[in-house]
Amino acid sequence: MKAQLIILAVLAILSLNSFKKEKSNESSSKITTTKIYGTVVDECSGETLVGAEILLDESQQKAYTDFDGNFVFDHVSVGNHTISAKLISYKETIKKEIHIAADKNSKLKITMKNFN
Repeated sequence: MKAQLIILAVLAILSLNSFKKEKSNESSSKITTTKIYGTVVDECSGETLVGAEILLDESQQKAYTDFDGNFVFDHVSVGNHTISAKLISYKETIKKEIHIAADKNSKLKITMKNFN
Protein backbone atom coordinates (compact mmCIF):
# COMPACT_ATOMS: atom_id res chain seq x y z
CA MET A 1 0.00 0.00 0.00
CA LYS A 2 2.79 2.39 0.96
CA ALA A 3 4.68 1.64 -2.26
CA GLN A 4 1.57 2.34 -4.32
CA LEU A 5 1.14 5.75 -2.67
CA ILE A 6 4.76 6.64 -3.37
CA ILE A 7 4.39 5.62 -7.01
CA LEU A 8 1.20 7.72 -7.34
CA ALA A 9 2.94 10.73 -5.77
CA VAL A 10 5.90 10.42 -8.14
CA LEU A 11 3.57 10.14 -11.15
CA ALA A 12 1.61 13.20 -10.01
CA ILE A 13 4.81 15.26 -9.65
CA LEU A 14 6.05 14.16 -13.08
CA SER A 15 2.75 15.04 -14.75
CA LEU A 16 2.72 18.49 -13.09
CA ASN A 17 6.26 19.20 -14.30
CA SER A 18 5.27 18.14 -17.80
CA PHE A 19 2.26 20.49 -17.70
CA LYS A 20 4.44 23.42 -16.52
CA LYS A 21 6.91 22.86 -19.40
CA GLU A 22 4.10 22.84 -21.98
CA LYS A 23 2.64 26.02 -20.48
CA SER A 24 6.01 27.85 -20.55
CA ASN A 25 6.62 26.78 -24.16
CA GLU A 26 3.22 28.20 -25.15
CA SER A 27 3.88 31.58 -23.56
CA SER A 28 7.42 31.86 -24.93
CA SER A 29 6.15 31.44 -28.49
CA LYS A 30 3.76 34.40 -28.10
CA ILE A 31 4.94 37.99 -28.58
CA THR A 32 5.15 39.53 -25.14
CA THR A 33 7.06 42.74 -25.86
CA THR A 34 6.94 45.46 -28.44
CA LYS A 35 8.26 48.97 -29.07
CA ILE A 36 6.88 52.40 -28.16
CA TYR A 37 8.20 55.38 -30.05
CA GLY A 38 7.02 58.91 -30.59
CA THR A 39 7.57 62.63 -30.70
CA VAL A 40 7.19 65.39 -28.11
CA VAL A 41 6.00 68.78 -29.36
CA ASP A 42 5.09 72.20 -27.98
CA GLU A 43 1.30 72.53 -27.75
CA CYS A 44 1.17 76.08 -29.17
CA SER A 45 3.92 76.18 -31.78
CA GLY A 46 4.01 72.51 -32.79
CA GLU A 47 7.81 72.60 -32.62
CA THR A 48 9.56 69.46 -31.42
CA LEU A 49 11.05 69.55 -27.94
CA VAL A 50 14.63 68.44 -27.32
CA GLY A 51 15.72 66.83 -24.05
CA ALA A 52 12.30 65.98 -22.61
CA GLU A 53 12.41 63.12 -20.10
CA ILE A 54 9.93 60.37 -20.91
CA LEU A 55 9.10 57.95 -18.08
CA LEU A 56 7.34 54.62 -18.62
CA ASP A 57 5.02 53.46 -15.80
CA GLU A 58 6.89 55.30 -13.03
CA SER A 59 9.60 52.67 -13.48
CA GLN A 60 13.31 52.87 -14.08
CA GLN A 61 12.71 52.95 -17.84
CA LYS A 62 13.49 56.44 -19.08
CA ALA A 63 14.11 57.92 -22.48
CA TYR A 64 15.06 61.42 -23.59
CA THR A 65 13.98 63.12 -26.77
CA ASP A 66 16.67 63.65 -29.40
CA PHE A 67 17.28 66.75 -31.55
CA ASP A 68 14.15 65.97 -33.54
CA GLY A 69 11.96 65.48 -30.45
CA ASN A 70 11.86 61.68 -30.90
CA PHE A 71 12.05 58.99 -28.22
CA VAL A 72 11.88 55.20 -28.17
CA PHE A 73 11.34 52.38 -25.67
CA ASP A 74 12.33 48.88 -26.79
CA HIS A 75 11.02 45.69 -25.17
CA VAL A 76 7.84 47.10 -23.63
CA SER A 77 5.44 44.51 -22.26
CA VAL A 78 2.08 44.18 -23.95
CA GLY A 79 -0.83 45.74 -22.05
CA ASN A 80 -1.80 49.11 -20.60
CA HIS A 81 0.85 51.65 -19.66
CA THR A 82 1.20 55.20 -18.36
CA ILE A 83 3.75 57.54 -19.93
CA SER A 84 4.78 60.91 -18.56
CA ALA A 85 6.88 63.66 -20.10
CA LYS A 86 8.84 66.33 -18.20
CA LEU A 87 10.84 69.30 -19.43
CA ILE A 88 12.01 72.49 -17.75
CA SER A 89 9.49 75.35 -18.19
CA TYR A 90 6.74 72.93 -19.30
CA LYS A 91 3.89 71.34 -17.36
CA GLU A 92 4.28 67.61 -16.86
CA THR A 93 2.17 65.65 -19.34
CA ILE A 94 0.77 62.27 -18.32
CA LYS A 95 -0.88 59.82 -20.70
CA LYS A 96 -2.71 57.04 -18.83
CA GLU A 97 -4.05 53.69 -19.98
CA ILE A 98 -2.19 53.59 -23.27
CA HIS A 99 -2.90 50.16 -24.72
CA ILE A 100 0.15 48.49 -26.23
CA ALA A 101 -0.70 45.64 -28.59
CA ALA A 102 1.53 42.67 -29.44
CA ASP A 103 1.08 42.81 -33.18
CA LYS A 104 2.42 46.31 -33.82
CA ASN A 105 4.73 49.01 -32.51
CA SER A 106 3.00 51.97 -30.92
CA LYS A 107 3.62 55.52 -32.09
CA LEU A 108 2.71 58.40 -29.77
CA LYS A 109 2.57 62.15 -30.10
CA ILE A 110 2.93 63.94 -26.78
CA THR A 111 2.10 67.63 -26.60
CA MET A 112 3.41 69.75 -23.76
CA LYS A 113 2.15 73.12 -22.55
CA ASN A 114 4.57 75.88 -21.57
CA PHE A 115 4.06 77.47 -18.13
CA ASN A 116 3.75 80.94 -19.70
